[in-house]
Amino acid sequence: MNVQFAWPLMLVGTMMGAAMAQTPDIRRSDHTFTPLTVEALAARFARAHEVFETIRNEEGSWGQGYSVLIPERKPDVTHPLMRYPGYAVLGYLAAWQAQGKPIYRQRAIEGLAYLLSAQDQTGAFRWYWTNEGLLGEDALYSTGIAGSALVAGYNALGDKRYLDASARAAKWEASMPLSGNANYNLFAVWHMAAQVRAMHDEAVLDSAAAKAAATLAGQTQEGCWSDDHNQYLSYHSIIVCGLVELLSVLPKDHPQYATIHDGTVRAVSFLISRIHADGSLEGHAKRSGTGLIDGGLAIPALITAKHRLGWDVDQAVAGLVRYADTITTREPNGPYLAGVALWDADQMQGIRTHRPRR
Repeated sequence: MNVQFAWPLMLVGTMMGAAMAQTPDIRRSDHTFTPLTVEALAARFARAHEVFETIRNEEGSWGQGYSVLIPERKPDVTHPLMRYPGYAVLGYLAAWQAQGKPIYRQRAIEGLAYLLSAQDQTGAFRWYWTNEGLLGEDALYSTGIAGSALVAGYNALGDKRYLDASARAAKWEASMPLSGNANYNLFAVWHMAAQVRAMHDEAVLDSAAAKAAATLAGQTQEGCWSDDHNQYLSYHSIIVCGLVELLSVLPKDHPQYATIHDGTVRAVSFLISRIHADGSLEGHAKRSGTGLIDGGLAIPALITAKHRLGWDVDQAVAGLVRYADTITTREPNGPYLAGVALWDADQMQGIRTHRPRR
C-alpha cells in the first residue's frame, strides 16, 4: 500500500537508525522479552476485531456507553462514548497499513464518518457521562482521542473533511484553560501535536507547549506526578503519550523545548521502571496492593518514542505488548493497542528484511 503513515505516531522511517544513537539517558528495562511475531500480532488484532464486531452500532460507533461500563451507576446512559470510535479508528488504520485488509479500512471510514457527525459546534467532542453529553474540561479527553483519530484519518486517506474537523477540535482545545487533571491536559496535547504535524499552526503548537510545560510543574523529580490520581500508571501512560508526541514536533529552539524534553525523559524512565518481569505494569506509582495492569496507552506511548524520537525502548515495548491480553476484551482501547503493536512489528520486520516500507 502506498499510503501516508496514518496514526499520530507514524513517521517516515529513515530517522530510526541515526536517531538511536541520540537516545537520551532514559531508563532501560530490567527484563528481557522476546517480541511477538507479526503473525501472532495479526491474529491478536483479528480477535480484537471479532470482539468489536459484537458491539458495533449501525451508525459507525461502538458500545452502549456507561450503561455497559458501569451499569450499577449509569444503567440508562446508553449514548456511545467517543473513545470507542476514536480508539477503534486509530487501531483499524494501523492494522490496515500493516495488513491491507479492506474490512479494516472500511471500519475506520465508518468510525470517521460517525466522528464527523458527532462533533459539537464548538469543535469539541462531548463526554457522555449523561445522554446529552458534557462540555468543559471533561471533554478534553474525549476531544483528544477523537481529534487524534480524525487527523490520522486524514493522513491515511487524504480526506480534508477529517483535517478540517481535527483543526476545529484543536482550536477548541487551545482555547480551554489548563485543567487541574494532568492527563486531561495531555490528552489534548497529544491531539494538538498530531494536528501540528499534519497542518502547521504556530498558535496550536505554542498552546500545546504551554499546557505541557504547566502540567510538568506537577511532576516529581523521579518522573511521576505528585497527585494520587495521576500516580496510577494508566493515567501516567496518557501523559507520556502527549509528551512524546509533542516533543517529536517541537523545534529544538522553542522556548519550552528543554523543559518538555527533560520532563519527557523522566516520565518515560519512570514508566519503564514499573514494568514487571511478565510485562505487566504496577498499578500505582506509590501504593502497593493496587494490582498489576496491562500496558494500556503505555504501548503506543513507547512505540511513539521508538519511531518518532528514535529512543531505544524495544525491550519495554516487547514486554508490554506480550502481556496485553486485554486487547481482545471489550475495553475501548483494545483495537488501538492491538493495531499499533501489529504496525510496529510489521515495520521492524521490514527494517530487518530491507522490505520497502508500506
